[in-house]
Amino acid sequence: MLEKLRLKKYKKLALISILILAVVIFLLPNFIFAQSGADNTVWGGQQGNISNAIGLSNTDFRIVIARIIRIFLGFLGILAVLIVIYAGWLWMTSGGSQDQIDKAKDILKNAIIGLIIILLSWSLATFVLNMLYSSINGGAGGPGGPGGGGNGLPSLGSGIIESHYPGRDQTGVPRNTVIVVTFKEPINPNTIFDPVTNLITSNVVLYQSSMGASASTTNVIASTTDNLTFVFIPQALLGSPSANIWHTVDLMPGIIKQNGNPAFPGAIAVGYSWKFEVSTFVDLTPPTIVSIFPAASSTEPMNVVITVVFSEPINPLYVLGANTNTSSIEINANVGTTPIPGNYYVSNNYQTVEFLSNNSCGTNSCGNKIYCLPGNAAINTLIKAATLLAAGQPTAKSPADGIVDMANNSLDGNADGAADGPNPPNGCDLQYMPLPDSINCPGGVVDGDNAFWDFNTNNTINITVPTITAINPVSNANNIPLNTSPTADFSKPMMSSTFNSTNVNVQAIDQFGNINPINYSINLQGNQQTAIINYYGLQKDYNYQQQFTSGIKDKYQNCFTPSDGLGCGAGGATPSCCDGTPQANPCF
Repeated sequence: MLEKLRLKKYKKLALISILILAVVIFLLPNFIFAQSGADNTVWGGQQGNISNAIGLSNTDFRIVIARIIRIFLGFLGILAVLIVIYAGWLWMTSGGSQDQIDKAKDILKNAIIGLIIILLSWSLATFVLNMLYSSINGGAGGPGGPGGGGNGLPSLGSGIIESHYPGRDQTGVPRNTVIVVTFKEPINPNTIFDPVTNLITSNVVLYQSSMGASASTTNVIASTTDNLTFVFIPQALLGSPSANIWHTVDLMPGIIKQNGNPAFPGAIAVGYSWKFEVSTFVDLTPPTIVSIFPAASSTEPMNVVITVVFSEPINPLYVLGANTNTSSIEINANVGTTPIPGNYYVSNNYQTVEFLSNNSCGTNSCGNKIYCLPGNAAINTLIKAATLLAAGQPTAKSPADGIVDMANNSLDGNADGAADGPNPPNGCDLQYMPLPDSINCPGGVVDGDNAFWDFNTNNTINITVPTITAINPVSNANNIPLNTSPTADFSKPMMSSTFNSTNVNVQAIDQFGNINPINYSINLQGNQQTAIINYYGLQKDYNYQQQFTSGIKDKYQNCFTPSDGLGCGAGGATPSCCDGTPQANPCF
């Protein structure tokens, strides 16, 4: 009999413990732990605008009310736990008194009902609070014109999408633009466009924002060369010649990855959308070359990465892939020889093209392969202009056979302000002209827009690891403006295509300790030594952390490990630098 009483007592204790544990789990903030498998450098600070000296933030009044309700519900939850504990105490000390047992049961039953109501209310308050954050702060995507910056679901950077053009909330977009989306994983192209007609499927929706998705245009042709980057070409001009018009692109949950899994799973299962403003003009300005690396006539180690930066985003469809004599950029080890085997990579908001050979010649400090150009050689780089649709007009024939911008304007390789094509009648561009390409051809004939430069390699390999020399804002800074784009300066020119959301991680932590995904992108400034993190929709009173992992590399393919800089002293057993402190493990 005594054994049965003990068993009942333990059952009561277990029931009460489970109830208390459930309450604690539901009422505490949801913590999500992120881990990178690589060395890294991280810094962070709180984003918030303080309105007066007593420390009240300028948070919207509706959010303040929602927070008060959530805090009140938290206190009610604590009170409910105390009532459960009291009922358990009554029951366990009843000494067999049926009246006290019945009283304890009634209190416990009422407490459980109250807990259920509190938990449901808590969930509702949390949902409303999150919706208020999204609506008041422009979602995760910023203002974006009328109606907000798309559905705000954080797939850019935090999810499946690496980059897209036009950008979120971009203005001044020409009417003759194409639309480009780059995914992080290969996508089943049949879920993007019809394999026979090349017209977009219902999973890609383009429409004027004010008119809604029901007025979408389906007369859009899509194409891809790698199932990662897709180019969408509207068959009619967007917008209007008389007014700027916001447009929306919806990428729907029916898009499937090549492995058969959905591209937008779980919390982002409704897809991704963004907005941009189309102007009243048609773009007829050809792109030019802003910078090259290595410099013309320089001598470089064999593991150098050849880089071309353009004045505006270029159409990646005609650049990505292997180096051949039909490529838009052709690289040889001596003029007229077979192109060096290797591949081109487009990054930096589609403005930068990089070339890596296929010749493995060593490993970097992370154990990754390094690829080398031929040693002790003259390396020649030819950047080709596209054949023009009509003489005297910058528009290229389709498909283009050279560099074109997002409005299909051919490269202005000689920077004379006009697109002349690769070799105009009686032109001199059959010869290789040094970059910047000469405008004064022999005999006064017209110079074409192919551009050319050369440099030399020696037989050495550069193995110096890059470090961070400056960050802005500084670590743990407060009261940062909402339009801030954090920057990091490096000791060496960096490899643009490695600055992606896989290798540069961010965390947005709210006031309750929850880690929230956010739309962001990364690009390098023209000197290729300053990285910029572009946030789309910074939220008030959030804490933001940035982490550069060892996946990023310099122009000689040296990875960022140890992840050192600013006097941190990372190295050896502590290769990570976390808010200025050497650490053995990744920062987050």
